[in-house]
Amino acid sequence: MTTNDRFAFEDKEGNSLFIVNNFVNLKLKKNNYSYRIGQLFKHKDGSFSFFKDEEEKHIYRKANAWSIPYALLEKLDGDLNIRTEKGIYRISAADARKYGSFLHFKTTGIEKKIYIPLDHWKFKDQPYTGHRI
Repeated sequence: MTTNDRFAFEDKEGNSLFIVNNFVNLKLKKNNYSYRIGQLFKHKDGSFSFFKDEEEKHIYRKANAWSIPYALLEKLDGDLNIRTEKGIYRISAADARKYGSFLHFKTTGIEKKIYIPLDHWKFKDQPYTGHRI
């Protein structure tokens, strides 16, 4: 099974997640535009972690949480890593599924996101200074 086979996903509305050179891309049918949401890293043991560059201002303040498309999280078995200008947030995919919750916005398909409260993430004060993913 290739990385693309494992992580590619299309919902009933025609939106899709797809992988190109280990970069995770999201394509929403309504605007026919693709954009990169992060990158996969395959570990020696075959597990996958997800890395995403984000700005602190994009924390969902109402829930004090980071979010990720649930279709992607379902297939991860490593860590989620979000790098911001303040540092790096990290949580295992298993803990993200355990502590995350769904909000009322979108409940199906690609746009269904799981929100993981900040208190469950490990934070390392290592400000972003270089190339963005």
